[in-house]
Amino acid sequence: MAVQTRASRDVVLKTLEPIRDRGGRSLHVRVLDVRGNPRLDIREFIDDDTFQGYTRKGICLTREEFEVLLGQVETIRAALGG
Repeated sequence: MAVQTRASRDVVLKTLEPIRDRGGRSLHVRVLDVRGNPRLDIREFIDDDTFQGYTRKGICLTREEFEVLLGQVETIRAALGG
């Protein structure tokens, strides 16, 4: 089921497992429909006493940008020492 976010009117098509979860600050992975265009959104989510929601810290990639990133996976792994 698609969920529409209030602030941006983007539609959440899929929510994946968070990449990290550190006591009130997590890194969420979602696939959004942004004005009719699917995007991969990786964004910090804060859940504490003063604020609950997504921050500006993150990245939103088009399918084409995501494919370019995937094409660089081996180079990224080598640079990270893996």
